Amino acid sequence: MFKSCLIYGEIGKEDATAWQTSPEVMEFMTRSGKEWGAAYAASGADADVVEATTAATTGFCTGA
Repeated sequence: MFKSCLIYGEIGKEDATAWQTSPEVMEFMTRSGKEWGAAYAASGADADVVEATTAATTGFCTGA
């Protein structure tokens, strides 16, 4: 839906950028990354690999 708002001009680029970097979205992406890591760990992945990939995934999603 958000992409369609951008395509059809219902939200401007500045508003989209503000939304993407809002504290709420950053918290959501951080929490999502941690949950992804927990699921990966539960699959039996090596703990060091889980830690590294969780950090990389969360960093990618948050820009950190």
